[in-house]
Amino acid sequence: MFRAYITVPDFDPHIVELLNSHDISVTVHPEGMERPGEIELCGLVADYDILIIGVKEKMSKTVFDSVDELKILGTLSVGTDHISDEFFSSSIPVINIAGYNALSVAEFIFGQILSLYKGIWSS
Repeated sequence: MFRAYITVPDFDPHIVELLNSHDISVTVHPEGMERPGEIELCGLVADYDILIIGVKEKMSKTVFDSVDELKILGTLSVGTDHISDEFFSSSIPVINIAGYNALSVAEFIFGQILSLYKGIWSS
């Protein structure tokens, strides 16, 4: 059984259930707790097979040097500039999850359109 850690507290519970149904034991970072910093990330890449991060987690060379069990690194973003180059030149697949925030982006754009239409920005 693989072990996965998700650093984003509000991760979709349906996806957690799906992963669990495929023999992947999932731990989601507790809501209300500060997101993992470099020291905590070093421990996570040493202990877990799969790590799913957000853009707030900086995967530095120091974190890479702590890799022991990590087999897959996923990021809930299109960009990967928060992930050190060492991860990309290693055998660890780095997967970006494009479209994860598509609804939020659409809501933001719609809000901006309404703001322009109503002239809210000029008040």
